[in-house]
Amino acid sequence: MDFDVLFCRYRRAMSVRRGTLAPAGIAPRIVLNPTAPGEVSTLLMFLPNADEVTTYRYRIGDADEIPARAFWNVATADVTLTTGTTTVTVRAFNGDVFLGIATADFAL
Repeated sequence: MDFDVLFCRYRRAMSVRRGTLAPAGIAPRIVLNPTAPGEVSTLLMFLPNADEVTTYRYRIGDADEIPARAFWNVATADVTLTTGTTTVTVRAFNGDVFLGIATADFAL
């Protein structure tokens, strides 16, 4: 398990567990620019070394999956996370073709 530490503007540390790679070795990266719990944060999704991503679909916890259109393999979304640990799952697509999946846990 790989851990990165991200710091928000309030200087609170946040642990991020990276998901496992898809069988083909392609997995989107998930980055969160955190704010305080209950406030809007920016979710960044990208797929390195790929040039065909058209859409990402992200899911926060058990909520419904939400599409986010990609531009140059990158998509952003405004999300609001609560206190505690939240699992974010991201899937990358080229049209209807599935490219990869990743999961990360964010703790605020």
